Amino acid sequence: MNVSLTSNIDEVLGFTARLHPQFRFAAAVALTRTAQTARLDLRRKMPEVFDRPTRFTLNSVFIIPAKKDTLRATVWLKDTGDAAS
Repeated sequence: MNVSLTSNIDEVLGFTARLHPQFRFAAAVALTRTAQTARLDLRRKMPEVFDRPTRFTLNSVFIIPAKKDTLRATVWLKDTGDAAS
């Protein structure tokens, strides 16, 4: 599933940047915290979907935090692992 909130984000950012210089930082923090919540929710749901998920599977959900210049947070799954580590 891909969720995108970019329909008029440039217009909104232009308006809010004039209101407060820290808006982009605050937006990045909010996006990152939302991604962290999604990661936790996905991890909590895994035992209901998978039969006895391994630690690797449970830890496979990760986030890429938002930055104030991109304003994009990503929730993703690791798809490879090294059995030796």
